[in-house]
Amino acid sequence: MANPEVLTKLRKELKDAGITATTPSDQLEWWKLERLPYLFGCVHEAVRLAHGIATRSPRVAPDTELVYKDYVIPRGTPVSMTNVDILMNEEIYPEPKRFKPERWVGNPGLEKYFVPFTKGSRQCLGLK
Repeated sequence: MANPEVLTKLRKELKDAGITATTPSDQLEWWKLERLPYLFGCVHEAVRLAHGIATRSPRVAPDTELVYKDYVIPRGTPVSMTNVDILMNEEIYPEPKRFKPERWVGNPGLEKYFVPFTKGSRQCLGLK
């Protein structure tokens, strides 16, 4: 709403897909909404910028050393990161504080850096 250009693009995409303010909610099908690229970008940008918990979630391999490229991490060493370090990284997301849905359109490689709910075994249970 604060960015009229984004709002105009989103409304156009929804209108072109046959979705209007008067469309009954029982006629909205998730699979159709998920295929709208600009809506996908708007949702991802909103979640990226409102990333929620920013605490570390350390993981420890108590019984074995971890090897990453040329690095060896000794057993029992806590390893962690915050999702904010990724979600606000300027190298991954140029102008990270700006709401730019376009960054997601036609850029499937960006999805691997979308970590507001973490990844792997500690991912949000609602996503599994």
